[in-house]
Amino acid sequence: LAAEQNLPLDNFKSALQEFLQARKLPTPVYEVVKESGPHHRKQFSIEVSIGSLVRAQAAGVSKKAAAQEAARLAFARIRSIDPNNFG
Repeated sequence: LAAEQNLPLDNFKSALQEFLQARKLPTPVYEVVKESGPHHRKQFSIEVSIGSLVRAQAAGVSKKAAAQEAARLAFARIRSIDPNNFG
């Protein structure tokens, strides 16, 4: 699986999705939890949750950047829960 080897450095959302689907785990849900800063320099905080297994939150200068970082963190966390279960 591409999600397990040679992770794409720019698409952690897809890698996380593939990883979860292959293991029949819940689909990740992304939510904007905070927007701050002036209109021309907004910061976005996105939280991703994977059922009750993992939550991760990250901030970025765009929703896409924040979601990618949150996905990266969630991917690392879910793999660290029990490596024997998630290969």
